[in-house]
Amino acid sequence: MRVIITLFLVAALATLAATAQESKIDSLFRLEQKANDNLSKIKLLHQIVNIYWDYDYEKAHSAAKKEYDLAKKEQHPESLTIALTDIGMYFYFTGNYDEAARYYQQAIEASGGKNFGEYPAYTLTRIGNLYKVQGIYDSAIVYYQRTEELLKGIPAGRALGSVYFHYGWMYQELSEFDKALGYLYKARDVRYTVGDSLLIADCWRLMAATHFGMGHADSAMHYINRTMEVARRYKDNELLIFSNINLGDIYSARNQSIEAIKAYELALNSLGKHDFKRQKALALFRVGRVFDSRGEYLKALEYYFNALKLDEELRSGHDIARVNAWIGWSYYNLKNYVPAEEYGRKSLLQMKQIKDKAGEAFAHNLLGNIKFDQKAYVHSLAHYDSSLVFRRALHLNTLV
Repeated sequence: MRVIITLFLVAALATLAATAQESKIDSLFRLEQKANDNLSKIKLLHQIVNIYWDYDYEKAHSAAKKEYDLAKKEQHPESLTIALTDIGMYFYFTGNYDEAARYYQQAIEASGGKNFGEYPAYTLTRIGNLYKVQGIYDSAIVYYQRTEELLKGIPAGRALGSVYFHYGWMYQELSEFDKALGYLYKARDVRYTVGDSLLIADCWRLMAATHFGMGHADSAMHYINRTMEVARRYKDNELLIFSNINLGDIYSARNQSIEAIKAYELALNSLGKHDFKRQKALALFRVGRVFDSRGEYLKALEYYFNALKLDEELRSGHDIARVNAWIGWSYYNLKNYVPAEEYGRKSLLQMKQIKDKAGEAFAHNLLGNIKFDQKAYVHSLAHYDSSLVFRRALHLNTLV
């Protein structure tokens, strides 16, 4: 009953947030209609697009297309660069990475090799993010570095904070936690300068995830509580989705499975109305892990395979490798060794390709367990040794 009441309250808050945002957007649309020149209209439409991202991708896309049509009419390179980037972001959020990449590249071309403050630097970060979510980290770094080059000599702003933030996110996913925190502190400091509370809170959210990965549960909870406070104050739906996923991770690690599932369900409920496909896949995967921790392996597999289907649609390389490993673990716990080894080896190969050493260690540990149960001790020991090498190198002391 408490879960139902909580879901009702979240739905009510989301409705209130959307109503407040619609009121703000209505004001901006009225200003846009009264504007005497197209460049003023374009700037107002860009503001409208940025508000819509938080709760309605289709309306954001519609406003971005209007923004683009006016920019094209004016043949204004800066406005075209920004509008094409906005349209590309729609396709990124809705999971069409090929279309996102096409619009981002058009944005770069529209800039004509010129630098307009934070654009096309911000666009280059978005291209890097496409590579990041697909697990192609070397290419992501190339684009992040190009962003930094373009921003040299420009006062610190949103674009610099964004590239530092995504560097941090990348290293957090690779379990290189010291590097992750270094970049997240830099992103936070830039965002303090900009004065955007929601962007600062997003840094706290990733700091929570990083501390969680390091085994610092109290620090993780401290940062996620700060994040949730800001997300609720501003009624920011997207930040609440991310935060509930992180909060569920902490509860799950504490064996508070009911609280963990409640947090993940809150995220999934919001994602039903705000369909950020990658986050939906992550939430499904996390729910599977809770059932896994409770020994409900068949239920876990159901969620894992639903997450895997979305990940494969999105070509999210790292997420695919991670889910495959957990599928292998569930089959192992069911003593179904053939598919357990199949998914374990698949994950190991994928982790090698994306150069995730912590992921390789995880897959080696699974394969070591399988070979141990099959009394193939030489092979088992080889896998365990490989896992230890990676975990020592990454200073994952608890796992060592």
